[in-house]
Amino acid sequence: GSYIACPQRLVYDTEHGRSYTSSAAADFGTICHYFTMHKMGLNPPAGKANEATFKSAKTLSEFKHLTDAQFNAAIMRCVDCAIKNLPVLSRGLYWIGEQKMYDKTLLPTRVGRSGDIGFGGDIDLLRNDRKELWDLKFPGKPPEKLKVEYLWQLLSYHLVSKAPITSILFVTRDANNFSKLQIDWSRPDL
Repeated sequence: GSYIACPQRLVYDTEHGRSYTSSAAADFGTICHYFTMHKMGLNPPAGKANEATFKSAKTLSEFKHLTDAQFNAAIMRCVDCAIKNLPVLSRGLYWIGEQKMYDKTLLPTRVGRSGDIGFGGDIDLLRNDRKELWDLKFPGKPPEKLKVEYLWQLLSYHLVSKAPITSILFVTRDANNFSKLQIDWSRPDL
């Protein structure tokens, strides 16, 4: 999403690369993603929700005072809220988790990046008929405004997946609030 705010950054990252640095908030999101996928039976990639990630996430101000059991319960409340607020699928439809989607024509090379090269990333949840996808976010508070970054993310997911409906589900870290942002790219008039 940061590329839309500064298009030159896209050029810079393509030519010079940059290393990824995590944060406690990002680590909490990683843990929630992992357990959401696990609880949905979608076989999340092992290794992302490790001891260091838990330790980092627990440094967030709202979790510092919690025991490990209370912290784990807070994670599961977020996971349950996310699952509860995803669309109910009709018979024959199911979710595919952590689906890699890239378009190598948009960013054919990226200095300092290994593995999948190109424009894209891992889609959190993709319906098996490829008509709808969802990204999960676990922020500290509900979004107060529609950020350009969110629109850019939904458009980029549409470009790489060809899914006509792209969505973001926000679940606050206290699991008391959620909101959804969805665009149906087949109905631009809406």
